[in-house]
Amino acid sequence: MIRISYRRRGRSVSAGALLAAGLLTCAGCDVGIDGTATATPIPVETAAQVEHQSITDLAEAGVLHYQGSLTASGDDDLTVDLMVTATGEATGTVALSGQTAQVADLGGRLFLNAGQPFWTAIADLPAGSTSAAAGNWVTVPTNILGIDPSTMLTPTAIGNTLAGAFGGTDQSTLATLPRTVDGGIDEIGLHGANDSMSIAATAPHGILHFEAELSNGVTLSTDVADASATETSVYQTLSQQAGQLQTAVDPDLDISEGNQSWGGCDAASCSVVVTFTNSSSVSTKVLVNGSWTGDDSPVGTCQVITDPVAAGAGGTATCTVSSPQWTAFYQRAQAVPGNHPYQLEWAALALAEPPDQQTSSTEATEAATPASTTATSTGGAGTGRDYVYRISYQDSHSHTQVWKYGVTGVDAWQNYADSQLDNCRAENRTSCSVRLVTSAANRPSADALARQLVATATAADGRHCPPGQWVYC
Repeated sequence: MIRISYRRRGRSVSAGALLAAGLLTCAGCDVGIDGTATATPIPVETAAQVEHQSITDLAEAGVLHYQGSLTASGDDDLTVDLMVTATGEATGTVALSGQTAQVADLGGRLFLNAGQPFWTAIADLPAGSTSAAAGNWVTVPTNILGIDPSTMLTPTAIGNTLAGAFGGTDQSTLATLPRTVDGGIDEIGLHGANDSMSIAATAPHGILHFEAELSNGVTLSTDVADASATETSVYQTLSQQAGQLQTAVDPDLDISEGNQSWGGCDAASCSVVVTFTNSSSVSTKVLVNGSWTGDDSPVGTCQVITDPVAAGAGGTATCTVSSPQWTAFYQRAQAVPGNHPYQLEWAALALAEPPDQQTSSTEATEAATPASTTATSTGGAGTGRDYVYRISYQDSHSHTQVWKYGVTGVDAWQNYADSQLDNCRAENRTSCSVRLVTSAANRPSADALARQLVATATAADGRHCPPGQWVYC
């Protein structure tokens, strides 16, 4: 325990002289009571404090960027490069045995898009995946990855995982912890019972890497970085993917392909009418994809989506090519003597339930629109459940400065923010305080406001982020 005491400096005054002075100057005044002033001790920055602060900062990120590997016991590593938002969406890539797939996790459903080699490398495919998956967005169960990114890789979820792994009881001072240099970055390694993480040796001590068991023996070993500064573009990417996923395939629903017959063909277009049966037990829309060739060369594609087809019922679709390549082929076939074969290769696939495209579009707009700080009629700054707060400290000139801005969905936001004050005091050797900036209606706009506030504070400080700021910098 560190004890800090203060002694008044100056001349000593005898009791007799003090009494005389009192008689001369204090006739009729209130009686004073002698006492000893005490000061709040400035805490020493410990490993436990730094663990708590680093995990808190990570959990507040609007977007985290993971680059590492997921490993299940006895299985090959699945390489991941993912952006995961605080609202539970994910976008990026995964790779197995050198084969890469695009990832989109929207509306609580996981979608992958990859070529046939990736699907061949993946074990335990959904029924029909080998034929339906290649080249299409496909909805898949989360056990293909071993985890559900939307619930297990969000900043809050990873923060909870690491908080459980690191008990926060190590009272060693930060200065005594061993340090290493990796890629020119000074790091401190911290260890839990079975997990580990590396943090930057200098404030704000952000987490650089961690290895932790997430679920059912699946371990994530990954570099991690705050990507909240790019949050607007991440949500725009997710909105674009939501549009692409309107034609995602559900390989668990079986569509039996039937016959085809030629429709009309001329220089402008050519059509084929195809038949199929919905052999699954639920109603579904059907996607018909077609690839056309003429004289053994590609001349275009066709795609058509049917109305819902009842379980066990049959359906038809007309697949038409109308590309410039088809027109050129048709004109050549009319002008050049000889045989000019043309054909359509087609497939009928059940469509998955798509994510709500409007929700993704709205989030993209919110991520670009900072929440308001205008006071409401009830006197509060906002009415939402995502709280933007500020921690301040006193500099050497007794001026109030920003230590960090944070965002949390914890209703007891002040208790949550107050838990960081010891670390603020330990780093700045001064007093620290907390205040609410606003309560936002949604998380993306709360992040947009915090990002704006950090940018303003950074510019005011000569392009240096606030000293306790990890997110948004």
